Amino acid sequence: MTNEQQSETRRIYTDGRGHVPEDESYALFEGDSIGIWDGDTLIIHTISVKPGSWNRIQPEYSDKTETVELVKKNAQGLIETRMTVYDPESLQKPWHVIWGSGPVTTPNLRINMWSCNENTNVVKTAEGVTQFVLPGEPGYKDPSTFATTPPKE
Repeated sequence: MTNEQQSETRRIYTDGRGHVPEDESYALFEGDSIGIWDGDTLIIHTISVKPGSWNRIQPEYSDKTETVELVKKNAQGLIETRMTVYDPESLQKPWHVIWGSGPVTTPNLRINMWSCNENTNVVKTAEGVTQFVLPGEPGYKDPSTFATTPPKE
């Protein structure tokens, strides 16, 4: 799976291998993911996730986070992902999330490099915390001007 932000690549191994042995493992931003097929459903188990926070302003998660995802095409033709997040350090109980992904309808759309520093209204303050720059405040970037395609020459 490729993500436009920072050109991240998530590798989900479906060739029967297990996770990296614990004594060789280290935390990664995308974690260590293995997948198995159960009929038309891809089951993905991810461990060894680098600790951080969900979407910068959400709760933090630990290096003990594990996820299980069930990915399949639903009746509407969307790719539906049902994910359960387990983290004994930051969650009181498993967190369940469901989302769908549809086909790209924009002609010739490509995945481009996208950098938070260029395309965000979240900034780091002098105190080291992050905050949103709101419309009308100095440094605010109109989202309609965020770089989505290279300029035409």
